Amino acid sequence: MTFGGGCCTLCDSPFGKVSVLQKEFLLCGIGVFFALWQVLTLPCLVLRAGGERLYLGEVAAGFPLSLRFIHSVQKTPVEEFLAVEEGCRGFVLNATKYQSFGVGLPFDRTEGEFQQEGDYYWLRGQQRAYERLDLRTGVGTELTLNVGGRSFPLYERYAPGTLVTVGWLYMNEHDAKTANAVLKEFDKESDTMEYTGLMKKIVAFIAICFSVFQLYTATFGVLDAQLQRGVHLGFGLTLVFLLYPTRKSWSRHKLHPLDLVLAILGAAAPAYIIYEYQHLVLRAGLVSDTDLIVGAIGILLVIEAARRVVGLPMVCVVLAFLAYAFAGPYMPGVLAHRGL
Repeated sequence: MTFGGGCCTLCDSPFGKVSVLQKEFLLCGIGVFFALWQVLTLPCLVLRAGGERLYLGEVAAGFPLSLRFIHSVQKTPVEEFLAVEEGCRGFVLNATKYQSFGVGLPFDRTEGEFQQEGDYYWLRGQQRAYERLDLRTGVGTELTLNVGGRSFPLYERYAPGTLVTVGWLYMNEHDAKTANAVLKEFDKESDTMEYTGLMKKIVAFIAICFSVFQLYTATFGVLDAQLQRGVHLGFGLTLVFLLYPTRKSWSRHKLHPLDLVLAILGAAAPAYIIYEYQHLVLRAGLVSDTDLIVGAIGILLVIEAARRVVGLPMVCVVLAFLAYAFAGPYMPGVLAHRGL
């Protein structure tokens, strides 16, 4: 690559080597992120007994588990075969193996395919769904769980009446809704819109673009600071007005037209900095009427965004400092300054 008669090979220069390292660093970071994402989003099965965790492992749909016990009334062995259902949100009872009929044992042949094999009865294809398994050890029941090929003879270790649970490391749908409701009540930043369909994808796309932009410029540093901050502000304001409604009483599932207008303005005001960047730099210190109007709109949008996300206390702090910027010539002692 030649500049003004001189020759400069990008990959041979110190800056070229740094940029190669930066590129490798970025690619490695993206690879680590997606690897961790795959690991962290895998569902984990948890077996607990008496408050003690006995098993924790990643599972997929079809992961087998079974439980064996002695029926408390019939005093005959029973074995139930389950598997993790599609979506990894619960379990499906596929088959039951038992020796006698009685209370709590399968009796409805229409529930599945009934067969007799030697001394045992089989009922296959039951397809009973369970969100989680809550069991208790009993006197003489010899409760034993088999999870992923590992056997847990719980009756040998825990006293009768001990609670045994087979569930998930993450919260179920009901617990998640309860936690979200509590967060929204006490944490203002958690009280966001709950979009579905196309709007959910649009907001996610904007957020992902924002993250990619920050990662790219943080690694390569290709933008001037003023441009960087302008793009940052545009993304931030747009997401705030799309995610936080103007009033608490407004729907959390449908975007209000006012919020849409403010989201567009939130992107347009910083875009003015990007569009007029060269002119703003060349006439630094000389402010036009358009500059004042766009600047005022930007300040008001930032204040409104702070009110939505943080609350009125932050707005009061912002207004106090704005007032101080103009009231400097009238302030006493060390607080005085020439003002704007």
